[in-house]
Amino acid sequence: MNKYKIASILIIIIYFLSLLIYITPNFDEKQNIIEKREIFLEFFYTDVNCSECEEINLIIHGLNQSYKENITINYYDITNNSNLNKMRKYGFETPPIVVIKNTSAEQYNSYLTYNDTTQDTLKNELEKHLTGNYTDVLIELFIYSSECDSCNEAIGRIENDILPIYGKNITIKTYKIDYSDKYRYNYNKFSSYGFKTAPGIVVKNLSAGDKYNSILTSSDIINTEDKILEKSIEMHLSGNYSEGSQEETKKFIIPTPFGQLVLSELSLPVITIILAALDSINPCSFFVLLFLLSIIIYTRSRKRMLLIGSIFIFFSGFIYFIIMLLLLQTFIFTGQQLIITIIAGIIAIIFGILNVKDYFFFKKGPSASIPDGQKSKLYKQMRKIVKITSIPSLIIATIILALSANTVELLCSLNLPVIYTAILSSNNLNLFTSYIYLLVYNIIYVIPLMIIVAITVITFGHWKLSEFQGRLLKLFSGIMIFSLGEILLLNPVMLSNVFIAIMILILCIVITFIVYLLSKKYNESVKTDQIADK
Repeated sequence: MNKYKIASILIIIIYFLSLLIYITPNFDEKQNIIEKREIFLEFFYTDVNCSECEEINLIIHGLNQSYKENITINYYDITNNSNLNKMRKYGFETPPIVVIKNTSAEQYNSYLTYNDTTQDTLKNELEKHLTGNYTDVLIELFIYSSECDSCNEAIGRIENDILPIYGKNITIKTYKIDYSDKYRYNYNKFSSYGFKTAPGIVVKNLSAGDKYNSILTSSDIINTEDKILEKSIEMHLSGNYSEGSQEETKKFIIPTPFGQLVLSELSLPVITIILAALDSINPCSFFVLLFLLSIIIYTRSRKRMLLIGSIFIFFSGFIYFIIMLLLLQTFIFTGQQLIITIIAGIIAIIFGILNVKDYFFFKKGPSASIPDGQKSKLYKQMRKIVKITSIPSLIIATIILALSANTVELLCSLNLPVIYTAILSSNNLNLFTSYIYLLVYNIIYVIPLMIIVAITVITFGHWKLSEFQGRLLKLFSGIMIFSLGEILLLNPVMLSNVFIAIMILILCIVITFIVYLLSKKYNESVKTDQIADK
C-alpha cells in the first residue's frame, strides 16, 4: 500500500475520531454519574394530623421492597427543628414532601409534593436517577389550583402541540399555585420568576444555567402563529446560546428581503435537501442510466431518448418513494424510536465503511456496488429496448427495466433512505406532512438524472462515468453516511441543529477533496517514475 493511500486512510480515521469526540462531549461525565451514583430518597413528614403523610409513607414502603438495594431512604419528622429547617432549605413549608437526589448530579434533584406523589411518579423518578437518564431541558408550567380557562388552554397546548413532537427530549413539571401554605413552595417559585398571573411557563436547560431561562406568559404560550414556545424549546435542545442574550428566539431569526427566516424551523428541510442531494449522487443509478443512454444514442432519435429516459427516471423516483413510504410506515408502526435510530445508525456505519473501502480497494471483498452478474442481466434488457419499435411496448419494457434496475440498486442505495425515514419518523409529524417531505426528497433525488438525460438529448453526448469518478462519489457518500451513523448512534438530537448538518456536509466535501489531491499526487508520481524508467 503506497504512502498516499496510507495518508488518505489516516486522514479519514482522524476525522471520524474527531467527530466522535465532538458529538459525545458529555459521555464520560454521564458514565461517571451512573458509576458513582448514590441515590437518596428523603421523606419529610409529621405524625400530627397528617393523613397525607400516611398515604405517602405506604407508597414509599411498597417501593422500598423493589429498590432497597439501590437507594437509601431517610425519614425526617419535622417536629424536630433541624428536620424542619432542612425541609425549608428545599423551599417547602408543609409536609409531606419527597426529595429524590443523586449525590453526583444534584442539579437534577426531584421535589415532589403530596399532589405530585403517586406510586408511578415515584417509580419514574427513581428510575431516572438510577439510570442516569436525565433530560436537561425542563418545562415548568404554573397554573392555578382552582379552575382556570387560560390554564386549561395552556395544558391543552402542551398536550396537543408540544408532547407529540418534543415529549421524548424534555421533562414537564406542573406546579399548582395559590396563597395557601399547601402550595407555598410552588407560589414562591412562581413569584421568583417574576410572574404576576397564571398560566406561566419557564423553559430551561439545567446544564446551561438560569441566565438563559425562557420566561413565557399566557399570551406567549397560546401564540400558535409565532410558535414562541416551540422556538424556546428548540433553542434549549440545541444549546445554541448567544452570550448575554436573553431573547432566545432572536438567535433563530435572520432578516431577509422576503421577511424573517426562522432557522430552527429549517432544520428538517435542510436535512432533507442534504440527504436527498447526497443520495442523488449515486454511482449505481448513474451507471445504469448512462449505460442505457449510451446504447439508445445510436438510434440518433432525440424523441426516443427523451421518452425512454423520462419514463426510466419517473419510475425510478416512484419506486424509491414507495420504498421510503414503506420504511416510514414501519418505523411509525413499531414506535420503537430508540431501536430504530440504533438500527439506522448501524446500517449507516456498515454502508459507510463499505463505500470508503470501495474507493481504496475497488472490487476487493464485500461491496455495496451492483454485482457484475446483475450488470450483465441489465445490459441484455437495455439492448432489447433499443430494438423495440412499438411505443406501448417500449414504455412497458422501460418500466420493467426501471423496476429491475432499482431492485438491483437496492443494496447500493438503501442506507440513506433508512437513515432519512428514521429521522423523519422521530419528528412526529402528521402523515400528510411526512409524505410531502418524502415527495420533496424524491424530487431532489431524480434531479441529477434529469440533468444527465437533458444534456445527452441536447448534445448527443457519449459521456461515461469513469471508474475513478464512481469511486470518488462512493468515497464522499461513504464518509457522509458514516458520519450520520455516528451521530444517530451517539447523539441523534444533534441532527435537529441545522448548523451541525451543514458543518458535517462541508467537512465531508473537504476530506474527499484532500483525498482526491493525494490520489492526484500519487498518479503524477507514478507517471514520473514510468517516464524515468523509460
